[in-house]
Amino acid sequence: MQIGRKDVNEIVKDFMINNEIETHEYAIGMRENYFAIVPTQKDYDMFNQQMKKDSRVNTLSSFKKNSTIFKDLFKILEDKDMKVLHKPFIQFAFPCCGRSRSRIFEHNGVVYASYEHETDFENPKGFQEIKASEFYKVVEDIDK
Repeated sequence: MQIGRKDVNEIVKDFMINNEIETHEYAIGMRENYFAIVPTQKDYDMFNQQMKKDSRVNTLSSFKKNSTIFKDLFKILEDKDMKVLHKPFIQFAFPCCGRSRSRIFEHNGVVYASYEHETDFENPKGFQEIKASEFYKVVEDIDK
């Protein structure tokens, strides 16, 4: 079963509603295992004991790893075998130094990327070159 960022987002949104977290702004990561919110005053008053010491209202603030909120959210994600995926930084795949421009996105289960550099380069292993017209057709389909 393929799980996307939107699926994880729905789980987190439901979790926040069920736990009376008022804010809609959050950040989550599973590589480093973190869950942070931009707490409203109400959120801060309710959860500051579960948050790290440097937490403040209207500032991205992380929950402690041993907090109930943190443990409960990650248990739900693990039980559903969900992973938070991060967008890769594709410049690391190209052995070029200097000015470059890139973009990367997923559409219908396919990852598309474009990369421009001031010098010539070879496509890295695993990349498949497509015609520019095909790439921009996908971009147009997404923008519709």
